[in-house]
Amino acid sequence: IKARDHILFMASDAQKNTIGFWYVDAATKEPKNFTIPRQSYENVLKILRDSDFEPLRMCEIVDEDSIDELLGRTASLDPEPTAEFWQKKEAAKGHAPTDVFNLGVAYYYGEGVRQNRYKAFKCFREAAEAKDPDAQYALSVCYARGYGATPSQFRSEAWLKSAAEGGCADAQYQMGRRCENGEGVEKDIKAAYAWYEKAFHQNHGPATKAIGRIYEFGLLDGEKDAGTASEWYQMAVSFGEESAKEDQQRALAKYNQEHRENDDSTPPEKNA
Repeated sequence: IKARDHILFMASDAQKNTIGFWYVDAATKEPKNFTIPRQSYENVLKILRDSDFEPLRMCEIVDEDSIDELLGRTASLDPEPTAEFWQKKEAAKGHAPTDVFNLGVAYYYGEGVRQNRYKAFKCFREAAEAKDPDAQYALSVCYARGYGATPSQFRSEAWLKSAAEGGCADAQYQMGRRCENGEGVEKDIKAAYAWYEKAFHQNHGPATKAIGRIYEFGLLDGEKDAGTASEWYQMAVSFGEESAKEDQQRALAKYNQEHRENDDSTPPEKNA
């Protein structure tokens, strides 16, 4: 099984109930090995990702199908891939970024085939390197969560920024959240608003709701504007963000209350 920095070989010993790992150190070219208890399918993946063994941590996560083989799983236990999946796989052979990304999505969610996050990661990486913004965002998620690769916050944020700049609405929304909350970047409400607005122009519900929140609580300039906030929340609902309904009702109630108070504070004019 080839990894980015090392070649890693695995073999199981049913009698000892262990799995042995052999690899070639990329720096010294010397063969090395270690053994872990034979665990369940998911636990083996977790051990690989969380290992403190430095050479292993530098490797890409090994192919889950190979772990299946080591653990004695058989292909007959898995449902047959659907015709729709085979169509996606055939289309991806042309290496068009969108087709490769769609195949990755199928593997990621297990749509028409057994879920395989490692294969999804490989598809996302190929499409991301071909400048597909949706694939770049998916690759960012994989690096953040350790799906198919060793977790890397640095790589996750780098791919997220590329995806946002490339026009992926989900990535633009996430960039907005980071700027608004100061997550990994300096807190900057103006920058957050700019990212949210980009996503809004693509009918992104959560980003539109976020703009409403900025107006409702005066986060941009200190001036609260419940009326404008209500309008943004309503647009968010129209984009499918159902959670914005409660926000819209709350902002509208604030707006009506403010106007009632203004009306009550205005003295009546004297009759001529």
